[in-house]
Amino acid sequence: MSKTQSYSGKNENLEANIDYIRKRFKAVDFLRPDCHPDLQPVPCLAYYGVAVTRDELYDYATRKGLQPDPWCESEVGRRLCMYRAATKLLSAKIEFPFELRMPLNPDFQWNIALYSNYAVDDEKLIPEDEEFVVTSILKEMNLPEDRFALWHYDYLDGKEEMRCQPWTPPSKELVQQLRERYKECEHEYICPEYDSHEDDYLF
Repeated sequence: MSKTQSYSGKNENLEANIDYIRKRFKAVDFLRPDCHPDLQPVPCLAYYGVAVTRDELYDYATRKGLQPDPWCESEVGRRLCMYRAATKLLSAKIEFPFELRMPLNPDFQWNIALYSNYAVDDEKLIPEDEEFVVTSILKEMNLPEDRFALWHYDYLDGKEEMRCQPWTPPSKELVQQLRERYKECEHEYICPEYDSHEDDYLF
């Protein structure tokens, strides 16, 4: 795939590219056919969980008095430490081994994931337990009650090597447009292979 292509194949319309991502990879409450674990040769990677923004996760960590590890010197490193610490605290409080993932979603940066499509057959909870876990996340983090757990395509699913999604890195022009418009949330749209500062796209 060419590194001069945009996500939708059109560089001139930023809003169209964002809208394409939002519609093409929309989170849903069922496991999509291209994510079914029995799909051959390789199904898309998806995680079932509650999507949150970076600010919601960071604010939760701050409210709970969490601190980054002393060895975290950069702002990026400190924020990553806080995100991970917040996830560990959630797991301890709710007594569930959550995994912090990146959803392919223009509106949320993180996914408090219960399980992936690869593990759903072995790890899926009964409806009552699943409802308890999800409700506990919302209450613990003070999230809106209408925030549901959904299946999210995973952003780090092979990146440009993905075989089941029409995913290609953006052009230089689109990268610049995105950075100007989304200075504080570049990572949702920029592939790490394209940018030498890989940590930047995570925060």
